[in-house]
Amino acid sequence: MKAIVRTVAAACVAFCTSQAVFDEVTLNSVRVAAADTPALARFYQAAFGMQEVNRIEVPGGPRSS
Repeated sequence: MKAIVRTVAAACVAFCTSQAVFDEVTLNSVRVAAADTPALARFYQAAFGMQEVNRIEVPGGPRSS
């Protein structure tokens, strides 16, 4: 799970740093499952200015594969 979060975060950072080159490209949505969803939502808000618009509650939380 940590690898997925790191990958998504790295992709977002790469996207944000390349914004000057690709002004017409936007990110409309991201879905990320985590053991501590509220903490992850705070991280994305602080780091990237993203807003949570819909949270799908899964009974028992996310499972690791």
